[in-house]
Order: sequence, then structure tokens, then C-alpha cells
Amino acid sequence: MRIAIYSDNQQESNKICHLIQQYPTADYDFILETFVDESALARSNKLYDMVFLDIEPNHQQSIKLATKINKRSPLTMIIFMAIHDWSHKLSLKLDTIQVLFKPIAKAIFDREFTYYLTYCHQLRQYLPVFYKGSFSLLDKNDIVYLETHKRLITAHLFDGKNYSYYGRLIDEEERLKEHGFIRIHKCYLVNLRYMEQFNHHSAMVNFAHECNKVVLPLSKQRYALMISGLQRYLSEK
Repeated sequence: MRIAIYSDNQQESNKICHLIQQYPTADYDFILETFVDESALARSNKLYDMVFLDIEPNHQQSIKLATKINKRSPLTMIIFMAIHDWSHKLSLKLDTIQVLFKPIAKAIFDREFTYYLTYCHQLRQYLPVFYKGSFSLLDKNDIVYLETHKRLITAHLFDGKNYSYYGRLIDEEERLKEHGFIRIHKCYLVNLRYMEQFNHHSAMVNFAHECNKVVLPLSKQRYALMISGLQRYLSEK
């Protein structure tokens, strides 16, 4: 789980890191990144499961940063660290926005962090899709493959439905690699649970209707990665 922590006070960032590292669980591998400069976090293209933001003293700038993060990754849990309750100032009325009041005691942090983890764990099963004003959450297990064409990604679902949205396949590859997806071509990202057969040049995936199968191109340079990815996937089942 990737977590970003922003505070212009390095001691405060270190305290949050320490509390996370002390959290009593072995179920998560935490990757922690700290920032003392808001602009550096704003420029980051990484996808975070959770972001801790010190909202004081410049709460307006922090809210702008939270809005940018939410637009880039709408399922990222954003936790404002604050002395005062700024919730009435927020234009973002989302479940992904939380407030953690300072000073932060360990007992309170552990309780709140348990909620954050539960929320993030539940959402990791879904892929958020925005397109032409509509928003959908796609269950990752239902996606057979993703196809990209000129920044437009189409998710092909097991039941035959399709959902299109703008994005980069490399970002989706990062989101989905832990869910059994593998890149077989510059334009295709495939869910291995629906892989029926493949050779050096192509891969066949299946859908709910047995007669509905699709053959996708498999890049020569990705064949070896396909073999190792499939072996890893089968060993983890």
C-alpha cells in the first residue's frame, strides 16, 4: 500500500511514519513517501492509496492540492491533519476525505487508521471509470481486458458490457498488476483468469457466452513476461 505524507514540519511527517510502522498488522506492505513541499506532491504522477495532508497553515492551498489528487485518483483516501475543523470549507464532499485532529495520539491514530485501511482495502477491488460526466466502479474481477486507442481506454467485461474512459494504460497496469493482469501488447492489458490459450503471436480470452471468444495480439518481446506472469498467477491461486 503506497502512502504519501505532506507536512512542512518534518517532525510531524516522521511521527506519522512512525505511527504507521508501529500499526499492529502484518497484512500490508506500506510504502511511505514524505513531502515537505506541496508542489512536489502535486507534480507526482504516482497513484497513492492514502495521502496525509497537513492543512494548516495554508488550508486553501492544501484544499487545491487535495482536489488535484482526487481528480487524478478519485479513490485515494485523503486525510487532512488539522487543529481546527475545516470541513465546512471543503468543496469536496466525498467519503474519501477525512480529518485527523492534532495533536495525534497513538490510540486515536490506530483506531482511525483501521478505518482508512478497511476503506482502501474494499475499494482496491474496484476500478474507477469517468467518462462524459458519468462515474462507474468496475469490479476488477469482472474485467476481461483493457484496450487503449489514442488515450481512450475501453474495459471489456465478462458479461459483454464495455466501458470507455480517458487514461494511460501504463497507469492501469500499475493499478491492476496485483489482481492478475498482465500487459501482452502496447494496446492490451489482460486479466489472466480469462486467458484460455496463447502462443507466440496471440492470446485468446473468453466471455460469459461460450461462443464469444476474442483473439488478441501478443507482442514477441512480451511472450517471456507472459509465461512468468502466468506461472506467478497460478502459484498464488
